Amino acid sequence: MIPPDRQHLSPLLTPAAWDALRGLIQDQDAPRWTHQLGDRVQAEDLPFVAAFRASMAQRAPWRPDQPPPWILAWAKTQQHRCEHLRDASRSDFVDWASIPTMSRAELIRRPERYIVEDEPFERMMVYETTGTTGPPLPAPSHPRTQAQAHALLEHTLRQHGVTFTPRQGEVAVITLAAQRATWTFPTAFSVWDHALLAKVNLHPEDWSGGLDQARRFLERAQPQVLTTNPVALTELLRLDPNIHPKAITSTATALSPALRDAVRDRYGCPVIDWYSCTETSAIAYSSPVASEDGALICLPSDLFVEVIDAAGPPAPRG
Repeated sequence: MIPPDRQHLSPLLTPAAWDALRGLIQDQDAPRWTHQLGDRVQAEDLPFVAAFRASMAQRAPWRPDQPPPWILAWAKTQQHRCEHLRDASRSDFVDWASIPTMSRAELIRRPERYIVEDEPFERMMVYETTGTTGPPLPAPSHPRTQAQAHALLEHTLRQHGVTFTPRQGEVAVITLAAQRATWTFPTAFSVWDHALLAKVNLHPEDWSGGLDQARRFLERAQPQVLTTNPVALTELLRLDPNIHPKAITSTATALSPALRDAVRDRYGCPVIDWYSCTETSAIAYSSPVASEDGALICLPSDLFVEVIDAAGPPAPRG
């Protein structure tokens, strides 16, 4: 029987998926779990995520100096749904430049100005950042938005020639941290056939048997993909578990070519620099054809990326 708290966090969790998840929770070499996490995805969310996947394949590339046509049309549909855009509606969004910019500081100070008001707040998710590159930020989100990130990862893996096949009962992804303290948790993702994910911390205090226990846990899990950061990648090389990931993604801070090459040589798989931020989720990834020079490709998602000056207008090329 699925515990009520787990079913609440993962409404689509099945008894079979719970059995697999419980096996990961109770694994003899499991770390000290510090958090429970669920995807909050409901049945009506699945078509939304499927449509988002399909839209990625149809999005035409956009130029950095030319906003895509869809973005202004989208903004017009949103201008009466939140305070920030409603205050700007006097301009009627004649062009992209007429939409006011915002800053991280404003999102910290007045988050209610940027939340869509006609969505049920019961489904709101809030991610508390640790403030690595600035003050901590409580970032409001929605289960559908979080589920979109799965499609973005799938796209990135495909571009690097990786066949990603998440299956119920198997560990699809392990997220590696290497911090003094962080949340650690196992979960299952509905949009990946209830395949398993775990976040673990490569710090001795998270393992009763030290990092040898961490090595055994990773070797038994055999994740298809590792998602991590340069600090944890360095610890992974030091730990040197016998695992066979199809791909490794790195985010949070810049990935140096030397570290990328060392990890790629050790594990024989693509090591993908993944650029994202808390406010927007994934933005870009390292090119599979120009990875030596660190070139990044913007994901075909619902984002438009531009460089602006201090006053807000777009900055010239260069």
